[in-house]
Amino acid sequence: MQGDIDTAVSGVMTASEADQVAEQIVAQNIEAQQEQAEEELQETGEYADQSTLVAYLGYVPGFNTYRDVQLQDQTVWYEPRDIYTDVTMNDNTQAFYQLAGTSLNTLGEMINLQPNL
Repeated sequence: MQGDIDTAVSGVMTASEADQVAEQIVAQNIEAQQEQAEEELQETGEYADQSTLVAYLGYVPGFNTYRDVQLQDQTVWYEPRDIYTDVTMNDNTQAFYQLAGTSLNTLGEMINLQPNL
């Protein structure tokens, strides 16, 4: 089947045209396998071997092309560099102490609200 598709696609075609030709060939093969299985069912009264039909149904054009891709070994994946070297971030200490103080005051109030048993 792959040979039929390769032969049909080997001309100068766009990817969409090649996909269309491959889909047509697969559809024809599926139809032929279904007809053959129906004929055998009528002749023998038993279901035929449908593994070929299942293979055609599961065929995806170009599925194995990932095997041909090779990644080159990289010696350096990234180049380290310093960014924001001239930026200084001043902490907002006043806001921190204000929030911490408010939190401590709230906790103290909650403790004072607890009943004495």
